[in-house]
Amino acid sequence: MQPITVDAQVSLQPVMVADAPEIFALVDSNRLHLRQWLPWVDATTTLADMQKFLADASQDNKQGCDATFCVVHAARKIGVCSLNAINKSPGQARIGYWLAEDFCGQGIMSRSVNSLCQFGFAVLKLHTLILCAAEHNEKSRAIAERLGFSNTRKIMAAEDLYGEEVNHIRYALTVSQFEKNDYDPSNYSA
Repeated sequence: MQPITVDAQVSLQPVMVADAPEIFALVDSNRLHLRQWLPWVDATTTLADMQKFLADASQDNKQGCDATFCVVHAARKIGVCSLNAINKSPGQARIGYWLAEDFCGQGIMSRSVNSLCQFGFAVLKLHTLILCAAEHNEKSRAIAERLGFSNTRKIMAAEDLYGEEVNHIRYALTVSQFEKNDYDPSNYSA
């Protein structure tokens, strides 16, 4: 996979095991922020945990079953976004992402996910992208809605998040919806 240019300051770089120290330090310094919505944070306690995740993600990238990228801002890794469970037939994938707290509210993830959608539709020739967000995760849901995803349903008790059942809202975006989308990343900063 090749890097994806999002804008003049942001790019998506395919993950590598060599990214482990930087990404682990980012997770470690953002634990309280990330664990609000991500069930894997408490299980990622060592550099070896991150190395294993990145080794698996790199292998999945090579095999074409996932496409996992570091979000890079001004040469600094600030998060991760990915297309997961890529299925060429029927042409679907799931989107996942997280961002360091200091970079939230600047439109970085909206622009990154928009570029990831473009990659999924134009390069991978997918038909539909799925994004599931916790029902009360307003920031994540706002990204889906801003980018023109359709709210397709509520999934009850979709996830156990540290002992609490969390409902998800499932969003979908088709290639035809994306092509009609009036989202202009240059005009969005939140």
